[in-house]
Amino acid sequence: MGFIIYGNDDSPVVPLLLYMPGKIGAFARRMLEKNIGVVVVGFPATPITESRARFCVSAAHTREMLDTVSAADVLPKLT
Repeated sequence: MGFIIYGNDDSPVVPLLLYMPGKIGAFARRMLEKNIGVVVVGFPATPITESRARFCVSAAHTREMLDTVSAADVLPKLT
């Protein structure tokens, strides 16, 4: 998919770099429309070009739920 994912194997938080500070609000809305919970973070909490979405993954998530997130066709709708 071409995304840059930060994170730590010991953390349930999976940060996805967006690199589009002007579109993080639209990303959050599109994810909400798809019933996917996400926290978006931008400047000044991050460097201006490192806006990100944070997904919190838990053992309660099913494979189907994770597949739904990875298949979410969100970015083409934002351009």
